[in-house]
Order: sequence, then C-alpha cells, then structure tokens
Amino acid sequence: MEVAPLTLEDVDAVVTRIARRLRDDARRNNLVAPALDRAVTADALRAAAPSLWVARRRGVVVGHLYGAVLDDRAGRAAWIGPDGSSFDDVDTLASLYAVAGRAWLDAGAARHIAWALDDVTRTTPWFELGFARVSVRASRRLSDQRVRPLPVGYRWRRGSGDDLDAAVVLAREIDHAQALGPSFLRDADEESLRATLIETFDDPDTIHHLVEYGERVVAQAITFPLDARRGSYDDSWHLSTVAVAREHRGRGVATALVDLALADARGRGGRVMETSWRATNRDAQRFWLGYGFRPTYVRLLRRVGVDE
Repeated sequence: MEVAPLTLEDVDAVVTRIARRLRDDARRNNLVAPALDRAVTADALRAAAPSLWVARRRGVVVGHLYGAVLDDRAGRAAWIGPDGSSFDDVDTLASLYAVAGRAWLDAGAARHIAWALDDVTRTTPWFELGFARVSVRASRRLSDQRVRPLPVGYRWRRGSGDDLDAAVVLAREIDHAQALGPSFLRDADEESLRATLIETFDDPDTIHHLVEYGERVVAQAITFPLDARRGSYDDSWHLSTVAVAREHRGRGVATALVDLALADARGRGGRVMETSWRATNRDAQRFWLGYGFRPTYVRLLRRVGVDE
C-alpha cells in the first residue's frame, strides 16, 4: 500500500468514496443526511490537497484521511470531520494515520480528534489505533414536538445581554457537575466562559431561553440554526447549555424548557434539533436518550505522547 498526498487525478475517486460512505451512514441511521454536493466537495478537496493523504493499492484509491489543524483553548489539534476519512479496513486507516499523524505532530498538534458514525463498524478501527470515545452528537426530528407546561410558579422568557451574570452561574453548574467523576473535567475559567456567552448574546440568530422562579433565573437553554455541515440535514438547529439550578431539579423544569426551545425552533423553520454531551456524563446521556434524541456521530480522541 502506498500513502501519498492527494493529486488532482485522485479527486473524483475520493469524492466517490465520501459519497458512498455518507450514503451508507444514512442507511444505518436515518438522522444522518446523505446529501453531498460533488462539485463543492471536489473544490474543498483541491484546496486541502497539500494536507490530504490518499492510500492506493496497486494504483487504486482505497482510502483517504484529512485533519484540519486548528487552535482552541486546549491547544492545537487535528480535527477529522465525518467526510475526512474513508477506509475499508483498519490496516488502510493505520497506514493513512501513520503518515498523516506524523504531519500533525510536526505541526504541533498532539490531540487528534475524529468524528465517526456511532456504529461499531465505524468506531472500532479508530479504537484499534488508540482513540477513545469522548462525546456524542445526537438528533431529534421536530415534526412531532409537543410542549409540556412548566411547573406552577415558573415562567419562560427570552434572555438578553442583561442576563449575562445569571447565564454564567448556570453554565458553571454544568462545569461543576462534569468536574466530578467519572468525567473529571477541569472547570472553564470564568473569563473565557463570559466571553463565549457575550458572543452568544451578540448573535441575532441565537435564542437564549430562560426560566424564572420569582425574581430569579433558575434554568437556561441556548438554540441556534446550524450552518451547513456534512451529515446534518438542512434546517437543523443546535441546542446547548441546558442547565437547571440545583435546588430546582427533579420538578420537570428541564423537560418543559427543552420542549419550549424545540417548539420555538420548529416555529422558526427548524426540522431537526441536534445536541451533544460528554460520553462520561451519564446523567446527561440518560436525560437526552430518554427525551428522544438518538446518537448520530461520536467524537473520538487520541492524545499522542501521553503514556497509554
């Protein structure tokens, strides 16, 4: 097997492999969108050519791998999207990763992150190479959305920049919960959390849903329409930062708030809602699966250089 950078002659073969993989993902999970614009994809591959690796066996393209090297608050990482890889067996992936991973390391990216369909046939090859399941992306159609009432004494309203302090307090509830085992995540620093929320409030397409009890904000959720991305349907929305103050949990506030948020998105033309959670956050997983969300993709991570 030969692994080499993408050439212009390889583009059509890689586009065909991506289209076939996406169609197969959609057959396995009908919440995955199979649509692919071949011309747009081909242009994207040509632009990424210097960093996209192709595996050939006897001259025939049998796989590809591309990771975008990006900086985030945790440092530099290589991100492999749902269309960033194709392979028919773990040996092909291993050959591609041996070359691409070295290039990512040379670029200072020791974290390697891959999105894969939540299906054992898709995730096992990555597990064989030392990747671990980190988070789950899940979807739910909005066509059958119902709205259960908030408990007596609670009321919904849309948030604004004036609610920043309350939003930070509630967002930190999530951080505190995930700092416990089995997640053991470090709390985000308040400055970066505030900056993220300020950016959220400034986005006119983002809806900040708040629940009040008396004069106090006790729950929140954030929704926004998603830009087009591989594997997601058009008119998809994202739901995040769902939190309820500790003393108000167990009363049905979270369920009613999510009902309202999803109904609002549907009223704005949304067809599918997506959310995500840490794989180690068992409470979140029980809530979202119980609500009716179904996993589509999982985020897999390998930290190279860490004693494994």
